[in-house]
Parts: sequence; C-alpha cells; structure tokens
Amino acid sequence: MSNSPKSAKLLEMRHALGPEYSIRLTKLERVIYRKLSSSFDIEISGLNTSRTSFNCDVFLWERAPGRQILERFQGVSSFVMLTSILKSLVNKYQD
Repeated sequence: MSNSPKSAKLLEMRHALGPEYSIRLTKLERVIYRKLSSSFDIEISGLNTSRTSFNCDVFLWERAPGRQILERFQGVSSFVMLTSILKSLVNKYQD
C-alpha cells in the first residue's frame, strides 16, 4: 500500500488546501502534511483512495520530546468539516 500512486482525490484535496500543504509518503500510506511550527505537524490520512465518499482522519503530532499524537479527529466526512478542523488547529498551534 505504501508505494501506491497519488490518487486524483489526494491531489485535488492538497491543491484545494493550498501551498502550505504537501503530500508525503509515510510507512503506511500517502498523506497530506503541514508543518505548523518546529514543534507541531498536521497529517491528513485516508484521502489516497478512488472512493467517491469523503472520509479522512486528521492528526496533530508533537515533534519533541518524542513524536506523539496530541489531537485526533476521526471520520471527518466533508471538506467543510476538514477545513474547519484545520483552521482550529492552525490557530491553536502555529507559531
């Protein structure tokens, strides 16, 4: 699964979110990524698919002292919901 090509949905969502976001290959899948600061990252999982339905998970990672998930939003079911979550995380954690 980790070597799967970038789906049209993944590329479309990355483009819609803007230039602050990129696509990264993790051990498990391709995800949309944003570095918020030297301490925090956002990862959006579940969009590298050909399914027509919208369903993803959002993770806020703390980079140090050890990489750990601080916040998790599972079953995000629309782009509007996704952008609302992302705006909230950016406001709360960005330098």
